Order: sequence, then structure tokens, then C-alpha cells
Amino acid sequence: MAARAIDGRVARGGRATDEDIRSFKSDYGIRPEVCLVLYRKLRLVDCRLPIKHLLWALAFLKTYATEDSLAKKFSTTRKTLRKHVWPVVKKIASLSDSVVSSSFVVDCCMI
Repeated sequence: MAARAIDGRVARGGRATDEDIRSFKSDYGIRPEVCLVLYRKLRLVDCRLPIKHLLWALAFLKTYATEDSLAKKFSTTRKTLRKHVWPVVKKIASLSDSVVSSSFVVDCCMI
């Protein structure tokens, strides 16, 4: 259900299937549930953030596609995409202290 609620995908029978979730993760790099958590955290920073701008930013971070390619995929202009993607990327980065566990970083570095 989360995948449909986030990006308008039509889930069969009102529930997201494994295929819906796989497809969402393929497009945006994270599961729909994680996207919702991230969106809620970002809304605490910017209450006017539309979900589509988060999806644009996630798609960019997942693929590093050109502005032309992403603008075409999301039916917008390069200028509009750029205007909204970079502020969201910066807001995501500002959450790194509260989202990324420092113990995880320490554990990974000690391996």
C-alpha cells in the first residue's frame, strides 16, 4: 500500500505486491516504508515539501542520471527539476546524524 500511496502505482487488490515493492526500490533505491519515514523526517524540517520532490531527489541519488533524462521521466523541465532536487538532497544530508547510526560506522571501520 505504501508504494501506491507514495508514487501513485496501482497495487492489485489495494495491497502492494512484492513486485510493486521491488519496482519502487528499483526506481528510488529504498523501500516504500523507508521512503515514508524519510519523508516524515523531512517534513519536520520543511512542512511544505511535496512527496514528488523527494522522489525526484531519490531517483537522482540512485541513478545520477542527467537532468534531461530525469526531467523527461518526471514530465518536468530541467530547471524545475534542479530547483527542487538539490534542496531536498541537502536536507537529506542534514539528517545524516539522526538517521545514520554512529555505532554502525564504528563497527564498519573496525572490520
